[in-house]
Amino acid sequence: MANAASDGTEECRRPHTWPTNTDIPSSTSTSMQCRRTQPHVSRVTADSVSFTWDPVVDIGDGAGIDYFVAGMDHYTSWLTIDGGSQRLQLLSTPEPRTITQSGMSPLDIACVHVQAVDRVENASAEQVACSRALATPPMPAWTAFASRVAANPGPAGLVGLGSWFWLDPSPRGLTIHEKDRGTDYSITATPRSAAWDFGDGVTASLPGPRGYGRAYPEQSPVTHVYEAHNQAGYIVRASVRYEVTWTAVLGGLTVGPYPMGAFVQEAIPLRYPVQQAQPELLRI
Repeated sequence: MANAASDGTEECRRPHTWPTNTDIPSSTSTSMQCRRTQPHVSRVTADSVSFTWDPVVDIGDGAGIDYFVAGMDHYTSWLTIDGGSQRLQLLSTPEPRTITQSGMSPLDIACVHVQAVDRVENASAEQVACSRALATPPMPAWTAFASRVAANPGPAGLVGLGSWFWLDPSPRGLTIHEKDRGTDYSITATPRSAAWDFGDGVTASLPGPRGYGRAYPEQSPVTHVYEAHNQAGYIVRASVRYEVTWTAVLGGLTVGPYPMGAFVQEAIPLRYPVQQAQPELLRI
């Protein structure tokens, strides 16, 4: 075990009986001063957690930034799950390592335990860091995507004349920030494509920004020519497909993005009358 010192280091006490004083170098005492070997999360996914730690710099000459008078030798590290006593992936290594627990459920808590050991088996206090795997956050209720179908010419089209359509406002990405079980999530919906139904049996599907059309007076890539008049109006519908991803911030570390699925947002439809153009005799 170790006691905290006033300078932020620890007194790392020997874990066993020392040899006689005649066998101990004069520069060595019966305790050593060491800075905490604090582990931290290096990566988190939806079903795994990885930990690592910074190395203790020590050459064993008892001066400067030395922490262990006898010189740094190795680290002993292991994992526990859900507060259990079983030491998983127990290993001694000369350098810090990355240790990963995979196959976790959102309810599991993995903890890494690390001790720094010098050349005469003095060990630092056991340092621990814990983390859950990241559960996929709840899907938000996306309510900020209220586009409507717009057209030119308007308010009515003409048989045989191409009509231009677009979504107003044009679909855009949106990020919502949520907190779930103590974790900060950013959930982003990105528009990917649009499907159109022009109300006369003709449909179209266009990817990316082309699918959302362009507002007049720009020429819209979403066009349609009606072949029959309809005084009551065709019902023009459009729907936008959004892909959703999420990221999370855990212990100052941003992880992701991870796919979360997709949803389709219906635009407000347009009733679009189409008239038959009639020739007029202007002069005989």
